[in-house]
Amino acid sequence: KLYNTQNTKRMEITRQVTKEQSYPDLSISLGAKTKFNEIWELIIIGCFVSYHLAKMHGANPSSNEYVDRLKSELAK
Repeated sequence: KLYNTQNTKRMEITRQVTKEQSYPDLSISLGAKTKFNEIWELIIIGCFVSYHLAKMHGANPSSNEYVDRLKSELAK
């Protein structure tokens, strides 16, 4: 509810990409009380999860073809 249309589109594209890779879809509720704090909470959680998933799978966490695809799709 707090996100603008572009962020909603980003979430849907990300959900589509993960499903194509046969990864389960997981949603979490953030605990921040303001939009500003919620943004930072989301960034921190996202960075933590991305980094540790890459390390778990032996991937380089600084490179991601799916992020490049997301950016390309959002530019349309």
